[in-house]
Amino acid sequence: MTAHMHSGGVARDTGGMIVRELVEGEWPLWRDMAIDASTDSPDSFRPTTADHLATSNAEWGELIDSTVRHPRGCLWFAEVDGEQVGKVFARIDEALEAVEFGAMWVAPSARGAGVGTALLGAVRAWAIDQGARTLECW
Repeated sequence: MTAHMHSGGVARDTGGMIVRELVEGEWPLWRDMAIDASTDSPDSFRPTTADHLATSNAEWGELIDSTVRHPRGCLWFAEVDGEQVGKVFARIDEALEAVEFGAMWVAPSARGAGVGTALLGAVRAWAIDQGARTLECW
């Protein structure tokens, strides 16, 4: 699948995938995917599933909404047929030269379908818009 960027930070492809930035108030989407990711791949993510489940909704809301509002950070999720199937986080360093990305995950049901490529494409486009010179896995 090849993703094409559209206005509003939304990438769509002909297979019905949407990749877009989270907006304030959408923290439950990120929370649910973080729980799914740490459950699916417990050796790949910190905090753990138990840590995620112990975090209150108020804490999730503040963490994710503050990231969404921060001018040097961004969160994206991928959706196919109304189902959230992937996520990634990126931030640009203080020198505005390097974008670091991490917390990337694709649901098992969507692996091999280009979701990861589309998520990284969104990060890359954002990095270029920010004027970053490098893109690094964090």
